Amino acid sequence: MASTSGYPSSSAAPNAAPFTLGEIPLPAPAKSRFLGEARRPLLMEHYSRRTEDAYVGWIRRFILFHGKRQPGHLVEVEVTRFLSNLAVERKVASSTQNHALSALLFLYGGVLIQNPNSTSGSA
Repeated sequence: MASTSGYPSSSAAPNAAPFTLGEIPLPAPAKSRFLGEARRPLLMEHYSRRTEDAYVGWIRRFILFHGKRQPGHLVEVEVTRFLSNLAVERKVASSTQNHALSALLFLYGGVLIQNPNSTSGSA
C-alpha cells in the first residue's frame, strides 16, 4: 500500500541524491583547475555558498564569452564588451549586470590580483 503522507518511503533511500547539507545539495567539484582556484579566495573570505557559486558562474561565462582565453590576458576592453553584451544582447536587468561586474572585480582583485586596465605583459 502506498504512503499518502507525502514523504518518501524508506525503500527510496538507495536512490537518494548525493550528500546534502540540510536542504542545499553540495555543488559538484569545479571542472577546471582555474575555477577551483577562483573558489579558494571566496572560501577564505567566508563568502556565502550562493555568492561563491554565482561568482564562479559569472567568471566561467566571462571566460567562455571570450573563447576560453585566459582572464589574465584580458583587459578592461574585454570586461566592458562582456558587460555590454549582457545589457544589449541578453537584455539582463541592471542588478544582474552589477552582479557580473562584482564577480569580475573579485576575479581581478582577489584571484588574479591585477588591474584589468593593464596588460599582462607590462610591468
